[in-house]
Amino acid sequence: MRYQLVLTTLKKLSVFGMKPGLHRIRALLEGLGNPQQNLKVVLIGGTNGKGSVCAYLSSILSEAGYKVGMYTSPHLIDYPERIKINGQDIPRRQFSRLFQRVYSVAKKIKDRPTVFEILTAMAILYFKQKGVDLALMEVGLGGTYDATNILDPLFSVITNVELDHTEVLGKTLAKIARDKAGIVRSNSVLVTGADKGAVLKVLKEVCRQHKTKLIRADRTKRVSSRSGNQSSPVPGYQTKNLAIVKSCVKVLNQLAFEIPGRAIKSGMKKTFWPGRYQVLSQKPLVILDGAHNPAGARALSIALNQQSIPQPAVLIFGAIKNKDVDSMLKYLSPTFEVMFITDFNYPDALSPKKLVSLAAIKKPTTIFSSPLLALRKAKQSGFKTVVVCGSLYMVGDLLKQLTN
Repeated sequence: MRYQLVLTTLKKLSVFGMKPGLHRIRALLEGLGNPQQNLKVVLIGGTNGKGSVCAYLSSILSEAGYKVGMYTSPHLIDYPERIKINGQDIPRRQFSRLFQRVYSVAKKIKDRPTVFEILTAMAILYFKQKGVDLALMEVGLGGTYDATNILDPLFSVITNVELDHTEVLGKTLAKIARDKAGIVRSNSVLVTGADKGAVLKVLKEVCRQHKTKLIRADRTKRVSSRSGNQSSPVPGYQTKNLAIVKSCVKVLNQLAFEIPGRAIKSGMKKTFWPGRYQVLSQKPLVILDGAHNPAGARALSIALNQQSIPQPAVLIFGAIKNKDVDSMLKYLSPTFEVMFITDFNYPDALSPKKLVSLAAIKKPTTIFSSPLLALRKAKQSGFKTVVVCGSLYMVGDLLKQLTN
């Protein structure tokens, strides 16, 4: 099957949306010969920072000489970004072959598997075929009923728990934590960066029931990271994530992986995770960030203020439906003189007019039909800093337009 036909098929399948439950992914993997068996896995869930933790761990393990698979979502520009080995995207030809094989099984299942379930099965099959030493699997949504939860991890990670996807996971932190804690296994380890009382209460209870060790990442120690592709203010924006990463490395060393200090240092330095505090240019300073909920917006705001970004600054903002845009902009708006609210190419994108009506914006505001047009206007207007955020899908749309 050619790659363009694969994309067309995935687009058609995406209309089925998200469906909870593990029976479809179980049937899919059984039809593929259960490639998940004997696959060494770490499950990484949480509200924010999952992808960053995956990226840091992948880079560190690669530097230590391991063959490491990484499965994340969503992609920014192209589907193969989701499935990597040692930082390299799966080649399009192999992606197409894997899709054809997995889809041929999926079509025979009465309750048709979702796009995410198909991609998850593809990642598992690819990692098994390539003989990875470890697969880092990012949970898609929640935990209990996520397709990745079909796996039997060496240990699990819950980066943090914040109010997001409340229409699916629950309206309180405790309910969301309970769902995410579905990835915890018995007689194992859970690493977390969570620090809210209601969340920790749930995680401690679940770990006690499963006789599992709870490790709280220590972010009081100074952690630093510099990358040639981007720089993240640390301590600050990535401090919590890096503390989680260091705790994970300790657990891996206890599980007979050998990760020396030099691999940790060089792995952190070489980590590049697009769309997460990604600096596109210095003059003007253009930063892309996938912050898409109030907690992410608050973390981004703190990082920008720590960096003392050059003024005047403009925020290019867009979001998908069912997001708390008012709270997000309350955190972000004090840093900016002007707001550019934009539409973007995604089915669930919130229209700029609707977004403006939902948020109490007290700064001069202009509406744009695309993030690229907004970026061009920002550069023409002489702003010294341009920050693009609100949705990973919008950041991906902009990167795709810039690439094209």
